[in-house]
Amino acid sequence: MKEDILKVLAEIQEKVLGALNKAHTEVHSMGEDARRELQRLYIRKGELTVELGKVMKEVDKLQEEFDKARRRLAEVSANFDKYGERELKEAYTIAERRQVELLMLRDKEKSLRKERDMIDLRIKEFEKLLGKIDDLTRRIKIAIDLLTGNMERIEKEVLELKGRAELAPFVVQALEKERKRLAREIHDGPAQYLANAAFRLDVCERFIKKGELERALKEIMDLKDILKANLSDLRRFISDLRPMLLEDLGLVPALKKYIDDWSRVTSVRVDFKVLGEDEVRDKDIEIALFRIVQEALSNVHKHAQASNVKLILEVGSDFVSLLVQDDGVGFDLEEAKRISLEKGSLGIFNMEERAKALGGVFKILSERGKGVKILVRIPRGGEKA
Repeated sequence: MKEDILKVLAEIQEKVLGALNKAHTEVHSMGEDARRELQRLYIRKGELTVELGKVMKEVDKLQEEFDKARRRLAEVSANFDKYGERELKEAYTIAERRQVELLMLRDKEKSLRKERDMIDLRIKEFEKLLGKIDDLTRRIKIAIDLLTGNMERIEKEVLELKGRAELAPFVVQALEKERKRLAREIHDGPAQYLANAAFRLDVCERFIKKGELERALKEIMDLKDILKANLSDLRRFISDLRPMLLEDLGLVPALKKYIDDWSRVTSVRVDFKVLGEDEVRDKDIEIALFRIVQEALSNVHKHAQASNVKLILEVGSDFVSLLVQDDGVGFDLEEAKRISLEKGSLGIFNMEERAKALGGVFKILSERGKGVKILVRIPRGGEKA
């Protein structure tokens, strides 16, 4: 009787395993199809980004030519006796042609941006789908391991989930801290500027009503300076949250601009080199690497006391790697992690999580007095790093 029950249970287990393995194969196939489509979308977006960058430069150039032609037309019109009808007609024709060319080029830029926005939406949809597929795949694997007794893998999954759970409160604290910082900066910066601008507009209105135009004009000029400063701050905030240069032109130009600005402010020399391809063409990888560079250089400025930084980006056919190395004072890694957790500062953990979230590898090598070396390697196209 006992043997019959065990036999039935074994048969049930075998059938369940068969169903789970079939489900795993089907879900994996769906995931591969989704990844291929996502990769195609990434490539198309990269092509659009390059084309858009070229069109934007052409628009700027053509705008200058149109402005020049318009000034020429105004000059000839104002001095008709000097130039005559022939030159007036020629100046008008050139200005009209430049205007038409500019309008056509702006339409092309608008069309490219629209297509890129549509691809962005599809990319988000596929990323969301892949997240669900990966979660389902993980759950099926755990079920299979439970049935086959693969406790080693189950323990590894549980420990990884536990580690993320322990880190979660610190992540929430860090996010809240960042929200407060942004709110404080906006309140102390743009919000104060706008309040001051509103007050000056009231003053300007009173001067105009009294007929004191010179004083009103002075207020307007002061207000203009206030708004310019406010616009600069707002652009900085937007750049911190989502670098537009990264969105429009890709990782390498965005890094070059950021590094140039950072070096100018900190007086630390950065030797930046790009090996392999010039474009990553993967939004998630680009954002992750850009943020890792930001965090790494921020740490150099705050703690390293370095004079030079070496930064190498290598873009291969199946991977992207990053090296950030400084000649500063260095640190003890375990002690730095412990202090970071105590203070609620998650810079190192954030860099590591960004790389691992994309299936990549993240390493920090450092000793006191020997600087810091950060190594990142992220796979492309769903391969393992």
